[in-house]
Order: sequence, then C-alpha cells, then structure tokens
Amino acid sequence: MLAHATRHRIGAIRRLRWRDIDYEQRIVSWRAEGEKTGHVHRTPVDDEAIGALAEARRHASGTGDAPVLPAPLDALTCVSLARVGTWWMIAERQAELGPKPGRGSHSLRQ
Repeated sequence: MLAHATRHRIGAIRRLRWRDIDYEQRIVSWRAEGEKTGHVHRTPVDDEAIGALAEARRHASGTGDAPVLPAPLDALTCVSLARVGTWWMIAERQAELGPKPGRGSHSLRQ
C-alpha cells in the first residue's frame, strides 16, 4: 500500500521508522540514508494509507526509532530486502498469479 500511495521504492519503505510518520498532517518523511537518491523529503499520504499505518502501529512492538517493517526476529532492525522478496512470492502464490517477469514490489509504484 505504501509503495502505491507514496510511489517510493521498497528499499526506502523498508527503512521507514515510526518517527517518520506524521499522522496528524498525514505525511511520511523520508530520510537521506533510506533513499536511493540520498535526498530528504516529505510525501503526503491519503486517508487509506494513514489508516493502514495507524492500524499497523497498534500491532507493532516498537516505537519511535523502531522500523515500520521490522525483521521477524529483531524488532529494532529493518526487514531485509530478501525477506521482502519472499513475502512477494508468497503473496503471488496466495493470489494465484504465478510469477511474471517485471512484476514485483517495484510494480506497486505504478
């Protein structure tokens, strides 16, 4: 949902921290170290995305500097790109889509 709502790469999304989300202004702040371009910037998000983030936050074990997408065995470490790839393959199977070249987390931005 965040890839689609913000048009950001999964690499940047997986590095988001809870402190990067402003629920009142409905803005996600992107830090330079998480961005491929290395630029700090902010992106407004719609009600659906902020609602999904708020729901995820209610179930999260970390706060503040903890990652929005934590590693399964370490709530203070961002999930790995390899794990995100595994999640994508699981989602493809569950949706009965079958693998297709060019379709992956990057396509969610389109």
